[in-house]
Amino acid sequence: KNPPPSEAESSAAELGLNQPKSAVDFGRMRRSFAFTNQPDRVAPHLRQRAMIRMQVANMLIDEAKRRAVAGARR
Repeated sequence: KNPPPSEAESSAAELGLNQPKSAVDFGRMRRSFAFTNQPDRVAPHLRQRAMIRMQVANMLIDEAKRRAVAGARR
């Protein structure tokens, strides 16, 4: 049996980060994810997990954006 996906794997898949994106898409991606995962919008017992998901998603988006910008400079 496969282990459950990590927060990073799960968030990356949900964000669709395995597909090439433009800089504009990163902002839209961040807002869309935040809209559905904002800690203030979930039940109190789910807030800690939502906060972690937001942190992981922001880290993944920032990393993907840096790679896209670096790739465009080549």
